[in-house]
Amino acid sequence: MKRDEAKKIADNALKDLQQALNAGRSEALERYLDVMSRFHKYSWNNCMLIAAQMPEATHVAGFRNWLKLGRYVRKGEKGIAIFAPLRFRRKSDDPNEEAINSIASFKVVHVFDISQTDGDDLPQFAQISGDPGELLQRLEDVVQESGIALSYEELPFGTCSASAEVRQS
Repeated sequence: MKRDEAKKIADNALKDLQQALNAGRSEALERYLDVMSRFHKYSWNNCMLIAAQMPEATHVAGFRNWLKLGRYVRKGEKGIAIFAPLRFRRKSDDPNEEAINSIASFKVVHVFDISQTDGDDLPQFAQISGDPGELLQRLEDVVQESGIALSYEELPFGTCSASAEVRQS
């Protein structure tokens, strides 16, 4: 896919969103916000491109990155076009200054969703379990002595959340 085609997809997605919002339909915005929540490291344009081409995508990476993770893209899968910056280093005339990284332009690259791949399972985040026992009380004491108010809140599905607020002295 060429850059003009990808730009047209992003522009059309933005127009569709604008038309839906003007018509009073917020579900289109909710869909884009959902995509943005899954791809928070991607730009607005790239989120629009992902949402327009594969709204159900959950985890995207380039072909080589999938290989590094022990996964491979299945034959025949079509990539999701996004923009990647073309960077260059501008050297300074002053030998004591570091080179400056700049973005010259953008090119179209393709990423693939995990649903388009097979292979090893992705690494999982560490799970914490067990009873902290007396260590929890000692930790709470240290937090309180530091002038921080600590509170707990029950969340759905039997989980718990802690929040802290620094007290002004």
